Order: sequence, then C-alpha cells, then structure tokens
Amino acid sequence: MNTPTSAGVVAFCGDFSGSLYTKGQLLKLRYDFSPTTSFDVGLVGSYGGFSPQGSAWGESQGPTKIEQCIPGSFECTNPADANLIGKTINGFYWFPGTEIWNTQQLWTGQFRTSLGSTTFLARPYLGSIQPETYAGQGEGNYPAFFGPPPGYTGPGNPFPGAQSLPPGVPIPPNFGAAGTMPVPNAFESEACPTGTIFSFTQINSPKNTISSTNGQEECFQYPYSTYETDKLYGSTFSVVQPIAAGSGFLDFTYDFHGQSTFAFANAVANVQVPFSATRYSTFSLTGSISPVQKLGVDFGLYNTSWTIHGEQPTLDAAGNPIGSMGLDRTVSRFDPHLAVVYRANVDTSFRAAAGTSETFPFIGDVSGPAAIQPPAFLYTAGIVTEKNANLQPEYSSAYDVGVDHRFKNDSVLSLDLQDTTVHNVFQQVTTQETVSLNGQPALLGVFKPVNAARLSAQLLTLRYRYAPLRGFGYSFSLAADSSILTGIPVSAYNSSPALPANNVQVCGNAEFTPGLATCIPYLKGYAQFSYALNTGTFAALGVDYEGKNNAYYQPPFAILDFAFRQPLRPHIDFNLAVQNLLNTNSYDYLPAANLGVPAVGNFTTNGTTLEQGSFPTFRLPAPTRTLRAFVRAHVGR
Repeated sequence: MNTPTSAGVVAFCGDFSGSLYTKGQLLKLRYDFSPTTSFDVGLVGSYGGFSPQGSAWGESQGPTKIEQCIPGSFECTNPADANLIGKTINGFYWFPGTEIWNTQQLWTGQFRTSLGSTTFLARPYLGSIQPETYAGQGEGNYPAFFGPPPGYTGPGNPFPGAQSLPPGVPIPPNFGAAGTMPVPNAFESEACPTGTIFSFTQINSPKNTISSTNGQEECFQYPYSTYETDKLYGSTFSVVQPIAAGSGFLDFTYDFHGQSTFAFANAVANVQVPFSATRYSTFSLTGSISPVQKLGVDFGLYNTSWTIHGEQPTLDAAGNPIGSMGLDRTVSRFDPHLAVVYRANVDTSFRAAAGTSETFPFIGDVSGPAAIQPPAFLYTAGIVTEKNANLQPEYSSAYDVGVDHRFKNDSVLSLDLQDTTVHNVFQQVTTQETVSLNGQPALLGVFKPVNAARLSAQLLTLRYRYAPLRGFGYSFSLAADSSILTGIPVSAYNSSPALPANNVQVCGNAEFTPGLATCIPYLKGYAQFSYALNTGTFAALGVDYEGKNNAYYQPPFAILDFAFRQPLRPHIDFNLAVQNLLNTNSYDYLPAANLGVPAVGNFTTNGTTLEQGSFPTFRLPAPTRTLRAFVRAHVGR
C-alpha cells in the first residue's frame, strides 16, 4: 500500500480524461376504449458510458516517488518517462484502452377498467439490462511495465543483464517452456508470460513480437472485458375498492416478477454468473382508513415467495471445488406494515409506524463458482469474488415515532425517532492474502458475501424552519445515527484486518477504492441563515457539518455555502451561488493515500478468537469551491 513516501514506476503517461455520453428513449401511447376502460403502453430506454473511461474507473495512489525499477522485481519505468525517475509525483492507476457502457430497455403496459366503484388494474412489463460492460480490447496496446535496462544491477534485482530476445522477433510457439529461454535474463517467461483469461500482463505486442525501447523490453497489459445480460419480466394485478363513503380504500394485489442472468469475463469459458434465474411472487392487501375523526391509519400485509435456480460448486473433503451441481431454493416471508397519524389540532400532529420487510440476495452473490479477475489497483495477485449459495435474505423490523408542530410565527418543528434491527445483514467481507507470484510477494484480494448476525440502528432527526417572506429567517436539520453490527463469525476473517467489524460504527472500504466510502457519521447537520427584503433581494449563508465517521475519512469539519438573488427587472433576477465558500478540506483535489482516519477491522490469528486492528484509508477531498453566476427570467413571482 502506498504511503506519502512510497515508491513506484511509471508504465504509461497519457490523457487521463474520459468522455461521458448518455442517451434516453421515452415512448408513451394510450387508447381509451370508454370513459372507464383504457390501455397504455410505454418504453423507457437509457444508454450511457465512458468512451474512453479515462479516470472514471481510476484510482489515485497519492504522492509516489518514481524509481527506475522497483527493488527486488523486474518492473521498471517506461524509458519514455525516464525524466520522472527520482521525482515525487501524484501517481494514478487506471486502464487506458477500455470503454464502459450501460444499456437498459423496459417496455411497460397498463390495462385499467372499472365496474361500479371497483377498479381493476393489470401492469405487465418486459425488459433487458446490460449493466456496466467493460470493453477492454484496447488495453493490450498499452504497457503494464518495462523490463530492466541492459546492465542494470539494482538492489535485489533478480534479472540483471540484457534482454534475452531481440526486438521484432516473433514469439516462439513453445515460449516459456522449461529450457527454452536464453540466460541470464528470464524476463519474458518470468514477468510477461503468454496471456490467458486470468492474466494481467502478456509478452505479446499487438503484432505478437518482442517490443523494446532503449533495450528495455515492454510487458503489455492483457485485454480484460466483462459481459452481463439480465432479462426482466413481470406483471401486477390489482383490485382497488373505496370504502366508507370515501374515508378510505382497500387494494388487493398479486405481483409476479423475475429475471435471468448470465455473465462472463473476457471469454465465455470464464463464467462469473452461470445462467441463473430468480422469481418473486407477492400477495398483498393494503389500505387506508379513518376510523375516527383526526385519526388516519395506513396498513399493508405482504406475503412473498422468493425462488432461485442456478448452480453451486461441489467440494471435496478439503473444501476445494471439484465440480458443480444445481441450486434450487425457495424462501417465503410474511410482513405486516402499520402507520398511524393523529392530528391533535390544526398545528400539531403525532405519527407512529412499524413493520417488517425482506431484502433478497442478488443472483450474482449466490449462483456459480468463485469469480476470478486479474490484478487491479493494489491487488497485485488478482481478485477472487466468492459466492455463497446459502446466503439468506435480510429480515428487518423497524418502528418510527414523530411529531410535527407549527408555531404562531409559522415556523415548523419536526422530531423523529427511528429504531431498526436487521438480521442476516448482507456484508461483503474483504480480506487480503499475501501470496507468491513469479517468485515475488503479491497481494490477493478476497471478497465474500456473508450474512452478518445483526445490525442495530437508531436514528434521531430534528428539523426546524422559519422562512418569512420578508426579514430574517433560519432553519436547521440535525441527524444523530448509530449503526452497529454484531455477531459476525470468526470464520469470516483471516489474519489481516477486514471490514466490517463487530461493535464498530458501520463504515465502507476506502482502503483501496476512494469514492466508495459508505461511512455513516454519528452526527451530521445543516443550518442556514437568510434575509429577504421587500424589493426581492435575498441572501443566505449555510453551513454543512460532517461529524465523526464521515464519508470523507476526515476528522469532523464544516463547509459553508452562500446564495444571493437580486431582482434586475420585474421578471429578471441575478443569482450568485457559492459552494464550499472557504474551500475547506479540498486540498489539492485528489485523494491522499494513507492519510485518512484509520478504519477498524476484525482479524484472527488462530481461527477461533477475534481481534481488532486498524488500517490506513484514503483521505477524500471535499468538493472544491465552486461559484455559479446566472440570470433567470421568469413569469410570476
């Protein structure tokens, strides 16, 4: 892992920008057979991506000192960037030559008719999604690193001497076989083997020949692509009946929907998710009634069956996969919901709600063998994403109580208390293993979905707003949140600290991927002070408070914003808005490695006892100061 004084090599310098494109489709047709009977059909389509991806899927490595060659390895700097050797630069890791896109098409329909006061609805749909597709064929045209220069004898370098094959020579058919490589330099067979679907590097140039610059042989990236397709289908049938002279309604609904999924990486043989299907069937009765004046009651009764069809590996006595077998599971759950609102008077209302619910696993976390990916970012030995055929649905129960009150000056105060308990919590346990790769230590990332035993979350929110049309106004909102996981088994960990941790405020993993932090702060708030004149002039100063455990992996801090509006003519305004007015905690706009607040993780050294340790994280910058000035033309106030 990088530190502010870490060392690295430059494989490639180039354009870090990417081009984002988006396109949408919308179609809506309706035909009325009669005043009470109609049919609708619609299409929603979306397409978007990065061409090329540039920094969109890149990662900052922070300040990095550039070496000629990493000591003890065969990885050396591109001769074209030799001027950077000995300097400290902001290092980046990304994959030039890759395009990324998402596509989605969804056809919907609705048939509606009425018989007396009873309404009948049918809503079928059919669609397909191709999510986050990586087209990495162009990666093979870029270097992963270069071999040692002729005569290089750096500290610990295992491959001194000149290249063993001259540039432009076609790669031998038996390349890499024992006894076929000249001595003393075994760079090609040791560092750049012929590429496979699990490779990160390849000796093959685009012309399948040896390529070198200034006597340093080039090791190319191996093209890496992904493919996934999801077919969606379903329909909902509802019968809606008003009750008690318009004081409420009842809605009986049957919903059926499902999807099929298939995914692979680089080649169809490298299956990530075998052809698998999930189906959901839900019967529900919902309604709204008002049994007495000032009291409103909403309720819902839901019974859901979840079915999955896929594959799971068969294991030998040592736990190693030796084949596959079918996976067929069905889980049924019943969930009631209840919400009550009591309006004591025109200014005060009391609210209460309670219920249970389920969240079912994604098919890709359950079906198929472990998915293997080549090295990415700091996982120099690759990434293994394990599946869990026995992953259970999450089951949660929650309640909320609240009150709203309007004061005589028309200000409004709201208070809510919420408690949620989630059993079988989905968590992607992240562990790291040091393995040997080409005779050198390398880091293997292992990701496994598990059901953590229990999540207990309590949330308090307080809101107050006083916003007069003229004069001084102010508002604030405050959220205090506690989210603690307990009961994660020892078997989920190895000897390195891993997330999530027992009895620690929930926090995501920004150790390797800046921007994916999902930390839940203990305290977060926003306040605004404003002033309005009779002329329409308006100014507001706001402050956003990011408390401990924030998503930036920084100590608590506050960000100011400012807004100003000045009428120029009756229907034309000048507007000025500034975000992060004081440019707080934005430093140089780049994530800084190992400078964030340390994350706490669990580990075990004996397989039976859990311990807790910490590891460094990226420190993420707050959005930099941004100023927007514009003129608005409008009709009315």
